[in-house]
Amino acid sequence: KIDLDEDIHSYLPFKIVNLKDGTVVGKFKGPSLVYNLAMSPDGRTALGSMGDSEFTLWDTQSLESFRTLKGHTGQGFAVAYSADGKPLATGSSDKTARLWNAATGKEIRVLKGHDGMVRDVAFSPDGKYWRPPLMTTT
Repeated sequence: KIDLDEDIHSYLPFKIVNLKDGTVVGKFKGPSLVYNLAMSPDGRTALGSMGDSEFTLWDTQSLESFRTLKGHTGQGFAVAYSADGKPLATGSSDKTARLWNAATGKEIRVLKGHDGMVRDVAFSPDGKYWRPPLMTTT
């Protein structure tokens, strides 16, 4: 479980919390606001939208960022891992949803043509399909 610090004026560090006993396992290091965060299925990485056009990947053991996904031109909002953790999906105010290779950070596909910001992306439980937003907002 990831939980924001109680201090509403300090968005980071955000924490990994043990669900069994509520203890803080660690605090991620990072420079800015976290809009959305997704944990990989194996729990080894986390993907976050940070309020700018880039998305950040963190190692959940070292709590350090190790990769930045660049390609969106607007503010980032949506993040998702597939069931197997191999592709990632992101969505942005640039009216695109993007699919990424989790291992390399390379962009796989861009879906354009949305009416507004892409605030949500999701994968099917079996990981065979990904769903960009059914509805967008302007």
